[in-house]
Amino acid sequence: MNMELREESLTNENLEKDVTLNEAAENAAESVNVKAENVSEVVTENKPDYSAMNKSELVDAMVALLDEPVETVREAVSHIKMAFYTLHKAETEAAKVAWVAEGNDEAAFEAPEDAEELRLKDVLNQLKEKRAEFNNEQEAIRKENLAKKRAKTA
Repeated sequence: MNMELREESLTNENLEKDVTLNEAAENAAESVNVKAENVSEVVTENKPDYSAMNKSELVDAMVALLDEPVETVREAVSHIKMAFYTLHKAETEAAKVAWVAEGNDEAAFEAPEDAEELRLKDVLNQLKEKRAEFNNEQEAIRKENLAKKRAKTA
């Protein structure tokens, strides 16, 4: 009988420890979740909603990126391009549907020239040049550092 009570007592003590550990784990998990929510709030607050912008606003947003360090704008450029070409494709499809609705042949359809797309391509080329310049500067720094390292070891 004593042995059974002792085992039961030990089992209850272990359960209490388990409950304490489980509560501590839950508190830690809640803390991590709260921190993760705060981080995601900060991240989403800094990012504009490109999907809500029209093509002109998207190109203006891309122009604003020219003033930012080139190594920090890759994600924004990607999102802007995606939003822009989603709108562009929808407009082109609508024009094509209207063309066919007028009784014209679908194969003869040519998408109208888009001034905003030309502006976007111009800005993308400027960003490309800026990125190439940055990469050349970084390569020059790497070569200089390698030369210094070799000079120290020689």
